[in-house]
Amino acid sequence: MAFVVALLPAMRHPDQFLLLWLACAGSGALVLGPAWFGVRTLLPDWRSLAMLGCGVGVALGPIMLVGRLIKTATHHRPLGAMTYAVVACVGVLCAWVLVGRLVQLAHTSASNVLRRGAQLVLAVLLLASFGIAGLGFLGLESALASVAIDSVALLALSMLGVKFGLDLKLGAIPPPIAWLVWGLTVGAGGLMSAQLGALAASASLPLSAMAALFAQ
Repeated sequence: MAFVVALLPAMRHPDQFLLLWLACAGSGALVLGPAWFGVRTLLPDWRSLAMLGCGVGVALGPIMLVGRLIKTATHHRPLGAMTYAVVACVGVLCAWVLVGRLVQLAHTSASNVLRRGAQLVLAVLLLASFGIAGLGFLGLESALASVAIDSVALLALSMLGVKFGLDLKLGAIPPPIAWLVWGLTVGAGGLMSAQLGALAASASLPLSAMAALFAQ
């Protein structure tokens, strides 16, 4: 997964494509490996993870819109940041509850019309939220837009991987081989990050956990 998402920042810097791809993949693997295999322990039912992801998706657009309004309407940055944090937390929680209720109706309702209606409402909410977020991305600086794109891609691939049980299939690989491949990936990422310096840390913030160590 880290190798796939690392293609995004690498393609934004074609002159350093291979080195940056390895650096971001190694940095991402350092975090994604333990996190991905721990997801199933924390959320054994993939539908719970899907509801969490859909809740964040439904809240994404409105939260971005509120953030833009707060930025333009307030001149007190600390107060604006605190207000945004509270609004964002409440928005995500409300969206998660709403999505959970819609999913429950879609799976347990005896009425076919109600089930279809719940699915339609959820789809419309997601499309509307992503539409608002997409318009917001157009107004972001290129660096911030790349962070948003990489984060969404990372979240989407993680959800798909857990849904289709890729972590369980990878779990069937003998541990010595799995640890060897993971170690080589992280090691190669560290070497490439040291060679690239600040570029490895700034090219993709979601994939720069290790690269930041070599950016000083």
